[in-house]
Amino acid sequence: DNSIIASLQDDVESLNKSLTSIIEYIQEYKLELRIKTLEQLYQTSLSSKKTITPPPNNIKLPDSKILAQSLNYDIEPPPKISWRCIHIINAHSQSVTDLAITSDHKYLLSTSWDQYLKIWSLDSGNELDVIKASDQGILAVAVNGIDYFNNGIVTGSLDQDVKVWSLKSEKNSLRFNLRHTLTQHTGSIHGLAIASQEQIIVSGSYDQTVKQWDSQTGRLLESSYDETGAINTIAIHQEEKFIVTGGGDGVITIWELRGGKKLGLLVGNVTSLDSIAISPSGKQIAG
Repeated sequence: DNSIIASLQDDVESLNKSLTSIIEYIQEYKLELRIKTLEQLYQTSLSSKKTITPPPNNIKLPDSKILAQSLNYDIEPPPKISWRCIHIINAHSQSVTDLAITSDHKYLLSTSWDQYLKIWSLDSGNELDVIKASDQGILAVAVNGIDYFNNGIVTGSLDQDVKVWSLKSEKNSLRFNLRHTLTQHTGSIHGLAIASQEQIIVSGSYDQTVKQWDSQTGRLLESSYDETGAINTIAIHQEEKFIVTGGGDGVITIWELRGGKKLGLLVGNVTSLDSIAISPSGKQIAG
């Protein structure tokens, strides 16, 4: 089928472009030196950790007969959901890195390795605006849950910058407007979140810092160093005023919102964390 062959050829071409971008970035920004530095920091952190004492051998286990009993749980199976495809959007020329939906469910924002930030109508699937938001691949996007028009969209990229955008309504369309470029990170930006009520942007980077910024002025409020490693993902609970972050070491770190103080660690993940969510009550964290 010629259409299938053409589609596969497009996929191969897109993959080649993505790989070329990655190789160029590695060469230009000396990632080998960065990795060696991180390895040295990691080895230093390992040597500073205390040895965990193994548990005693005289632990009493439950009777094997009790363990062998079958337990009947009265749990109803989940309902079957019938999914319906609404839109298939050929959005970007390279890999899509992040997505965000506005709180009124009207718009979808997308970012990509192709360096573009785009906004789409969820009703029609049409592209409303597009802007080249970075000279390198964009890795993360976050949206203000209260007012996404006024300094309410944030992007982070491989070029180590956090950019704050506003939306301008023009006739039946929208236009991106760059308001602030936040430049105090020294590593690529992988985690972003916005505390809408506090008007605070929280960014996490491969430079192992969590930074808090005033979304209206772009002023840096707090910078906290995470000695456990690079940061991949961020979530915020505004009512309880805490931030959670996760990265390559599998540890979830809890930070104070606005204060920047480290509140605690959650351990037990055996590999890196790529996503974090907090329940509305603030009592459960999923990683």
